[in-house]
Amino acid sequence: MKFYLFLHFLLGSMLCSYAHETSVTYFLVEQQPTAIKVSVDLPWTIKDALEQHDPQLKVHKNKTYFQKVLQSYVTKHLLLWSVDSTKIPLRTIREATPAKGHAHGAYFEFLFENGEIAKIENTFLFEINRKQRNLHSLRTHESKNEFATTPRSPSYVIASNTSCTQAAIPIGLLVLLSSSGITYLFLKKLKK
Repeated sequence: MKFYLFLHFLLGSMLCSYAHETSVTYFLVEQQPTAIKVSVDLPWTIKDALEQHDPQLKVHKNKTYFQKVLQSYVTKHLLLWSVDSTKIPLRTIREATPAKGHAHGAYFEFLFENGEIAKIENTFLFEINRKQRNLHSLRTHESKNEFATTPRSPSYVIASNTSCTQAAIPIGLLVLLSSSGITYLFLKKLKK
């Protein structure tokens, strides 16, 4: 009987640990009219990452110091780059309620200044887990994207319509000049 209770406990804890995978963190990045909002459901391992980032957090166990360390961590590990290659500044951090009513550890919203995002660099929890995967759902005015950042690939470049247009101009000119040159040579041969 004790063996079956132990087996039941072991299987139950394995299923619970699978349901809350600490090596996967979910980020929802939304372009809003006045700011860029990043909603994140952080696993309990964020505590270890923050204490590694600032060991004084173990000593100063108050909310104010925690918020200061979290702000510093976010500023270092979640970088949003604008189309002119400048960092989009983090404005504020606030605790939030999960959309589905259930969080794995701590649920936050990071508000960044408004701007057009060209690249996202996210190294959250990489120092804690070499197999960490940060899954992103990006919603801008123009599109929706999903992508992951990992220790091997910590950033994602967002394709924009303007970059396609800018690349199309030189290619179009090259095609136009090439066809003009071929037409000129063809007409020159016909005259002979």
